[in-house]
Amino acid sequence: MTPSLRPVLALAATAALTLAFAPLAGDGSGGVDASSSLAPTPKGSAATVEYFPSRDGTMLQADVLLPVGGCPADGCTPVVSIGPYYGRGTQGDGISFTGLEWNPRSTGVSDRFNDFISYDFNFGNGDTGNVFDRGYAFVMVDSRGYGESGGCNDYGGIGEQMDAYAAVEWAGTQSWSTGKVGMWGKSYDGWTQVMAMAENPPHLEAVVVQSPIIDGFGIAWANGMHHDTGWYLTPGLYQIYDQTPTSTEFMTQHPDTYLPAAATGTADTCWAEQHPFQVAGFDRSLEYWRSRDLRPAASRNDDVAVLWSHGFNDLNTKSDQIFGAYTLAKGADATKANRRAWFGHWDHKRGNEVNFVGRGGF
Repeated sequence: MTPSLRPVLALAATAALTLAFAPLAGDGSGGVDASSSLAPTPKGSAATVEYFPSRDGTMLQADVLLPVGGCPADGCTPVVSIGPYYGRGTQGDGISFTGLEWNPRSTGVSDRFNDFISYDFNFGNGDTGNVFDRGYAFVMVDSRGYGESGGCNDYGGIGEQMDAYAAVEWAGTQSWSTGKVGMWGKSYDGWTQVMAMAENPPHLEAVVVQSPIIDGFGIAWANGMHHDTGWYLTPGLYQIYDQTPTSTEFMTQHPDTYLPAAATGTADTCWAEQHPFQVAGFDRSLEYWRSRDLRPAASRNDDVAVLWSHGFNDLNTKSDQIFGAYTLAKGADATKANRRAWFGHWDHKRGNEVNFVGRGGF
């Protein structure tokens, strides 16, 4: 990175980290194909590090959690989450600046969705247990430029859309997999689910899309008017995620797979490609925005079961994205796909956060 950009990124961090759709409080590329063990891992699971190529060859990294006792005879059903938030260095208590945690001593996998993967299901008929007890696998993938994946962050563009497709197809074709892939996520990793719907990978069966973005233009602009000051600097947040080093543990275990973007200069390219459109791209017809408008392609997908969740008070991923989401949920042939929605008067929350969304049952 050139020295001149460092103050800009620092300013972006200060103004954007609490305003952009990053995880709220409480919440190097290489050709390696070998896996290695990680610890600690969530209860009932065993974790491995895996690598696979995106559709353009960019190497992506995944943390794969399988039941510690092995998969059922017919395989585990993969649940995939993909996005910017799973890198080792951004996990756990550590150095904090304007909301972003960095801890070089972090170990193990992301805890972003620990409440989901540790939840004890009880259907009242003796059928209980968490997702691993019930034969699911959980796959957390770093989109390009983030965490331990290669490439340059793409902020919802064609590259990330290819990554979402590749993640689903990789999970659906593993020897331990049933071949029927679901997805789970909120906010940015809700956005990547809509990308997968638009790309329609053959192994995708169901998505649980919570507080998503469905249109890159709509996250920063409304009828040609820009949202508040923080949204001018939002791309800077993702430059920082791109630049955040991973943990010393991961660099020690995988020295050949980690090459900081700061050493390659790719961050400058990312900045130049993203930020001008976010600041001045008021015209929805620009190719930059057209390529990030997922509504036309996703609305044609009637092969995937969808559960949408969004709050009418969401100032983060914007409540007006609800209506586009609802349109997508109803846009396909209702006789072919199972569509449900969970909307209400809450802010940037997931549907399973019972204390915020009004009632249980999600």
